[in-house]
Amino acid sequence: MEVMETPVTVVILAAGLGTRMKSHKAKVLHRAGGKTLVEHAVDTALALTSAERVFVVVGHQAERVRAIVSTPGIGFIEQTEQLGTGHALLAGREALSHLDGYLAIVYGDGPLLRAATVRSLIETLEASEAAGALLSADMPDPNGYGRVLRGVSNRVTAVVEQKAATPSNWRFAKPTWASTAIAPTCSGGTRAKCAPTIPRTNITSPTWSRYSTGPDIT
Repeated sequence: MEVMETPVTVVILAAGLGTRMKSHKAKVLHRAGGKTLVEHAVDTALALTSAERVFVVVGHQAERVRAIVSTPGIGFIEQTEQLGTGHALLAGREALSHLDGYLAIVYGDGPLLRAATVRSLIETLEASEAAGALLSADMPDPNGYGRVLRGVSNRVTAVVEQKAATPSNWRFAKPTWASTAIAPTCSGGTRAKCAPTIPRTNITSPTWSRYSTGPDIT
C-alpha cells in the first residue's frame, strides 16, 4: 500500500437497490473477475489508506454486504432509507466528523476504479483552489446517464439525473458520467477549504433522492 502524505478516508457507497439491474440481489453483491463488486471497491480503498479509515455505507441487504466485507477494522454506516448519495453521506456525518485529511467518496459498484486514479484526483485537488474534485468520464452515448453541469471556469455546479433534467440543463451539460469525488474533511473546523459536500445536499430527482452538490468543485 502506498500511503498518502495527507490522510485519506474512503467512503464506499454500497446501500443502493440497483433497480436497473432487475435482480433480487443487491447490485454490489454481483460478481466480476472472481469477486463481488464491493470487494473490488474495498481493495481499491485499502490501497489508499488503512482499514480504520474505510467506511462502507450499507442499506439494502445490509447483512449480506457486511458478511462479504470481512476485513477487520473497516467501519459500516447504516443508511436505513435509500435516498441517494448525499443522504448516504448525511447518515455517516457523525462517524466521519473526527477524521482529518481528505474524504474520498467512491461507488461500491465500480470494480475498475484504480487507486492510482484516486491519487491523481487528490493531486488535482491539491493543485487547485477548488473545494473538491470530481472524477467524470465522457461517454460516446450518454443515454441513461446523468449529466455534469458546469459554470464559470469549467467549475461543476450540479450533477443531474437524466430523468430529472430540463432542456435548459442540457444546454450547459457535457455528456459525462460522474464517479469518484474528493474533498477536504471539516474536522475541527480548521480547514480553509472545507467542502460543502456533506452538509449541503439537494433533492434533484423525481424519485426524491438526495444527491451531493455544491459550488467550487473542479
